[in-house]
Amino acid sequence: MVGFPEALQETDRLFICLPADHDQAKNAALIIPQLIDCLKARSITIACTTDSMDFCSEFGSTVRVVDIRADNRRWSGLANSALVEKIRSEGPNVAIDLNPRLDVMCAVLCLQSGAELRLSFQGNERATFFNVQIAVPPESQDLSSEPIAAKLTPYERFLNTVRGMMGQSSDTDPTKLK
Repeated sequence: MVGFPEALQETDRLFICLPADHDQAKNAALIIPQLIDCLKARSITIACTTDSMDFCSEFGSTVRVVDIRADNRRWSGLANSALVEKIRSEGPNVAIDLNPRLDVMCAVLCLQSGAELRLSFQGNERATFFNVQIAVPPESQDLSSEPIAAKLTPYERFLNTVRGMMGQSSDTDPTKLK
């Protein structure tokens, strides 16, 4: 087992699950280039639904996109062994689930990826799958006392927390992300 400080030193192979919801996936995809830079990832695999694949086309040749479809799921809704092997074959050392609410298939896929460091948004039911849960206030929470933070999406707040964990500045100019 790798300790947390050591896990933060080995972040070059990244696996990311995008939300199944099209609009959420679009918002989540906006932070992927910054996550890649922050983690200094050289090998990136992104799992998403077919209708969200266009969000990933601009990330370049170092990003491998895996399509989550009905035919690569088991009857239970979980990923079949072929999909799990596609993810595992990349040998990710960091898995990030960008689903704001628990998506069991993505959570299990992150766990089965073999990544030592598995990050997600905070949620009571996620402890089984993720060893780092990031507490991010929902968009509806009033953050008027924090003018910059009030303009950030939950995904941008997630990114800022990861940046802080990596010892980088967590100041984000929301206009530079879009």
